[in-house]
Amino acid sequence: MSLRDQLQTDLETLIFNLEDFGQVVSYQAKAGGAAVSLTAIVNPGRGEEYRGSDALDVRASLLALVADVKDLRTGDTFTFGGDVWAVVSGEKVIDGRVWRAEISRTAYT
Repeated sequence: MSLRDQLQTDLETLIFNLEDFGQVVSYQAKAGGAAVSLTAIVNPGRGEEYRGSDALDVRASLLALVADVKDLRTGDTFTFGGDVWAVVSGEKVIDGRVWRAEISRTAYT
């Protein structure tokens, strides 16, 4: 098994494990199509205090496997905890295997 293959296996079985860091979210492309259920890691981010909101309520970052989300675009949404979060920006990291997205509950609403 190559190092790249081992990295993908470790990402899927260790980092995105539901018992540790991962949680189930629903992904919906802005362009339409069926929503997809996947495992992601959500981290609270910096808030927009001038609006009177705390960090978790307004902004967060989300990590998702590229294998689960092939093409991430601004305006796509993730739903978890009963709330819809819009993608503000995103980039591929970890050798192009993971999306790191900045998401917001207040964007595009």
